Amino acid sequence: MRVLIWLLRAAVFLGLFAFALKNQHEAVLHGFLGYEWRAPIIFIVLAALAVGCAFGVLAMLPSW
Repeated sequence: MRVLIWLLRAAVFLGLFAFALKNQHEAVLHGFLGYEWRAPIIFIVLAALAVGCAFGVLAMLPSW
């Protein structure tokens, strides 16, 4: 059973890694006052994920 779980984890990782390699095109994130961030789209998605995780942890802090 452990081997099956590790194979599933490896498949998910390789799928996400392949997705990241296919999405290396530059994207522009426009902010306020003319600020813009040019980066590969996968970095923008990763930054959004990190910010979302941080907000989730901060939202749970009062209940801890």
